Order: sequence, then structure tokens, then C-alpha cells
Amino acid sequence: MKKIKPNKKKRVEICSTKVRNVFYNKVIPTGDMTLVDKFNSEWGNVANQFASGRLTLSQYERKVIELVSEWEQTLTIH
Repeated sequence: MKKIKPNKKKRVEICSTKVRNVFYNKVIPTGDMTLVDKFNSEWGNVANQFASGRLTLSQYERKVIELVSEWEQTLTIH
């Protein structure tokens, strides 16, 4: 049986939720504005690539997962 993917809007919302969860629950509580700025810069780059059409939705989803995983690991070390 083939899995049915959520529609595009729902998939984008899921990615946004993942990013917000890491930002508000892990990055902001550090109180380190350098980390906040770095996260925003990296996230902004991924979002701009998707918005400009340089990334497909699938690529965007992978980039979000990579970004979230990378930051969760980085913040675990701090």
C-alpha cells in the first residue's frame, strides 16, 4: 500500500513547526545572541532557497531536518 503524503501546505507547516520548536525551546533559552543570530542566518538561507525555487519541497524538508539535527547536537554540547 502506497503512503499518501500530506499536501504541500501541510508539509511546509510541519517544517516550520520543527524549526520553531528548536529555536524557541533550545536556541533562545541559551541566552547567547551569537547562537540566535547564527541559527537565524542558517534558517534564513534555507528558507530563501526554498522560496526562490532553488530547492524542491523534498530538498527543503531534508535541509530542515539537517538543520534541526545539527542544532540539536550543537546545543547538547553546550
